[in-house]
Amino acid sequence: PNRPQAGKRMHHNMSPTILLKSQTPFAALGLPGGTKIITVTAQLIVNLIDFHATPKQAVFAPRVHSEGEGPIAVSGSMPQDVVDELTKMGHVVERGQSVGGPPNEVAGPANVVTSANHQLDAASSASADAAKVIEIPSSG
Repeated sequence: PNRPQAGKRMHHNMSPTILLKSQTPFAALGLPGGTKIITVTAQLIVNLIDFHATPKQAVFAPRVHSEGEGPIAVSGSMPQDVVDELTKMGHVVERGQSVGGPPNEVAGPANVVTSANHQLDAASSASADAAKVIEIPSSG
């Protein structure tokens, strides 16, 4: 769907993001996913800030994407009662996606790195084994 060809406009929504706390970087995140990048980036940020999620919790949390009049796309891990409630409200809900990325997920694999107390914590939804904790040597 995003292949270059004559007369076609590419979807290009890159949004690598660095979050600051008191003027100091505390998280960096990003993901592939075309038009879904914007909504999923916002959800990752909400998970980190509002729900105090770890990087692993943030990248594996259920995702939602809605665009125009189309159906609402939700992760396969979205609880069924949430899907049922959306359907009762009149929405068409689809689990997973039909274009690119993991088939049971919304958008591509997300990556998050946080920094706190001289430690980096990282996770990627591309692999449950991708998270690593790295200690940063103290400068003092």
